[in-house]
Amino acid sequence: MISSLKKNIPFFVSIFLAITTTLFFTRVWEWFSLNNRFSLSPDESHFILYGFSHDLLLFASIGGGLFITYLLIETFNHTLAKGFLTFSFLMALLLHLSLSRYFLEGLIPLDSVVFSYSPSELFDITTKFGTLSWMDGLLFFTTIALFFLLQKIFAKRSQEKLSLGITVTCLFLLLASPFYSIPSSEFDSEREYQLYTNKLSYFTASVGNSLFEEDVINKEDSKAYPFLKRGAPKNVLGPYFQLDEKTPPNLVFVIVESLSRTFSGPNAKIGSFTPFLDSLADHSLYWENFLSNAERTFGVLPNSFASLPDGGSQGFMAMGENMPKHHSLFTLAQKNLGYHTAFYYGSWKTFDDMHLFLERQEMDLIMDWNYFGNRYQKTPGDQESGFTWGFPDKALFGMSFIMKDSLQPKTPYLDVYLTLSMHGPFMIPEEKYHHAFDVHLSKLAKGSNEEVYDKNRKPLTCVLYTDDALRSYFKEFQQREEYKNTIFVIMGDHNMGNDMVKSPIDRYHVPFLIYSPMLKKAKRFPNVSCHRDITPTFTALLEPFGIKSPKKVSWVGQELDTSSTFSLTREMAFTRTNRSVTDYLKGEYFLFGERLYKVGNDLALEKSEVDSIKTSLNEALADYKMKNTSVSNSMSLFPD
Repeated sequence: MISSLKKNIPFFVSIFLAITTTLFFTRVWEWFSLNNRFSLSPDESHFILYGFSHDLLLFASIGGGLFITYLLIETFNHTLAKGFLTFSFLMALLLHLSLSRYFLEGLIPLDSVVFSYSPSELFDITTKFGTLSWMDGLLFFTTIALFFLLQKIFAKRSQEKLSLGITVTCLFLLLASPFYSIPSSEFDSEREYQLYTNKLSYFTASVGNSLFEEDVINKEDSKAYPFLKRGAPKNVLGPYFQLDEKTPPNLVFVIVESLSRTFSGPNAKIGSFTPFLDSLADHSLYWENFLSNAERTFGVLPNSFASLPDGGSQGFMAMGENMPKHHSLFTLAQKNLGYHTAFYYGSWKTFDDMHLFLERQEMDLIMDWNYFGNRYQKTPGDQESGFTWGFPDKALFGMSFIMKDSLQPKTPYLDVYLTLSMHGPFMIPEEKYHHAFDVHLSKLAKGSNEEVYDKNRKPLTCVLYTDDALRSYFKEFQQREEYKNTIFVIMGDHNMGNDMVKSPIDRYHVPFLIYSPMLKKAKRFPNVSCHRDITPTFTALLEPFGIKSPKKVSWVGQELDTSSTFSLTREMAFTRTNRSVTDYLKGEYFLFGERLYKVGNDLALEKSEVDSIKTSLNEALADYKMKNTSVSNSMSLFPD
């Protein structure tokens, strides 16, 4: 036995030392790449390199497990054992590198969200949206070559005592691995933790937590319909409009991809890049502290137009045919007032299962990129992958006018636009906007944001393009007869993310404004409202025209907060990219994963250590998740 160990330990150690040395070089590559691409502070940059200690501990514990398996296989086949050990370590290394490469795209580590997509969607994303280039190929080739070169070097220089010490350490760390993980709450920010943590460890922990969470919260709620409440929202918008008493208004909702308060509106964190929207806000009802309920687009339709809970573990729309019966603004407007409903999108309607939700609403028109034909050109493809999401925003608005003119609905209509041009990989449709970016930048006080502007030139140029597309859209709409009886709502679906996010709550902070020629006066509202407040609010606005609000509803939201003085009274849950519900706002406190913050003016956050309040928010979050799971299990929101 001892002679067998002496014979096998040196090979194991040569593999392990090759892996750990290669890991160090991948951390240096990650540090260089992230600093080159994003605006990281010196402290954040340090966390990338500090993370090597986490890499080392993780792979040492992996090594302990592999060493035991290696010994077992070696007892009957020496060649197979060596092949197994080499292949396993190499696969772990390449998976680690792939996840680090993914993180480089937007400072968001990959987690269990990968399981929320169907195989066909994963294929579309990886083949069409992937930005792998010859540089990435060179990176992977170099990593593999470095690994084998180092293994040969260490194999020639192995020392018995050192080898034994390393092996024992790996076995010890395998046993101790559950105890050395540093929780994210120990870091000052989520981003510091994500820069530090090993991306392979983050991914596997996320998958494990997702499975465990489903098991833990899979308990029956004591009530059959936990979200059921009286369906009598107050008409808080009515006093601000001079509506035609006989003709219901047209409703036009423009959901702007990635529109963020970080770079749009008054007191934007890095200055505003939406001059047209800012000017329109001066003549609108504007909510300064409006929040999306989801970190990505998958939540905006069910949240905004049906005030729904999160549904199953992959989101409400992913429930498909199992979507519970629900009351939406679409169906209520259609059945009560004969509204013509339409959805306009420049990409494919099947993404994120949007078509399943829209078809459930019996929309009169769902226009996606199949309707464009040769009338417009798609957004230029990414230079490296050739991928394009679809048609740019000016084409979207132009095509929508063509469709409206061909349909000529005789009834009032409810239109929803979902724009595209502010989505990665941020390909600018027209070259002139590169110059527009420089001109706009010259008008801003750069200050500490100069590096942010430099690193985010492409996305911010796309923001200027979309803002101008909205300007053109309104200019053309003003020439239409129905303009004078139309209410426009413009909102972001979620924050753009990446290094422009200044605080955890910024992930959800988006612009929201309501404009109409029928508006009596402009006003700004300082209090918090969210996407889930839209359906109750607009249902109440249409009640004078004969819309029948259900006596009982399962709307999670309430009316938009139109009070003039700042006070934090709302309570709401938020869904992250991976569809996990881990963040919760309750009054003046915001729970972000394991961290608690006190919320102040302009949604400024101050870290809080009040255990009783943190417990209260965790209990409220657990209660929401239990209700949500009850609904997804019973597939029922209210009695028939």
